[in-house]
Amino acid sequence: MTSGRKNRTKVDITYSILSTAKNGSLKTHLMREANMNSMQITKMLDTLVSNGLIYVANGKGSAIYQTTPTGEQFITRYEDLLRLMDNSANGRQIELRQKLVK
Repeated sequence: MTSGRKNRTKVDITYSILSTAKNGSLKTHLMREANMNSMQITKMLDTLVSNGLIYVANGKGSAIYQTTPTGEQFITRYEDLLRLMDNSANGRQIELRQKLVK
């Protein structure tokens, strides 16, 4: 029996973290929004920082994670890809409907 949950890709998780951190976020907020545990989010944030997609700013004693301009480009391209995929799927559905009507 399956739970009906779809496995997320690393790209999906990256998008979730980057979009949440656009205006700056605490690690706990990112962890909650990305539905990850502390060890997972720490590893992922280290990867994103080392790849220049996110940076760490100090805010009132706590680390604030903020999306970089490169991270913003990632978000834009990911959303473009989703729109492209959605339009392709919709186009195929329209073609199938037209064939069924004929």
